[in-house]
Amino acid sequence: PGETLFVPGGWWHVVLNLDDTIAVTQNFCSRTNFDVVWQRLRKSRPKLSVKFRERLATEDPGLYARTRELEHMPAPDFSSSSSSSSS
Repeated sequence: PGETLFVPGGWWHVVLNLDDTIAVTQNFCSRTNFDVVWQRLRKSRPKLSVKFRERLATEDPGLYARTRELEHMPAPDFSSSSSSSSS
């Protein structure tokens, strides 16, 4: 009994639970994937991105500066991949 499934970031996926199920999910942002996460967040959740940026200004000025740099770069087309919009 019990299965574990890892879904890499950006992979399309769907879940159909056939029995009672417990799901543990987490969205992960690191310096490695920050650019993609930031651009997706800014596009899909603009109000949250403003709050996140404000927090970065005090907590991590380097990443705050990166958000400013990314404003001047064309945003990638994310239509071919998906991440959870419920987070």
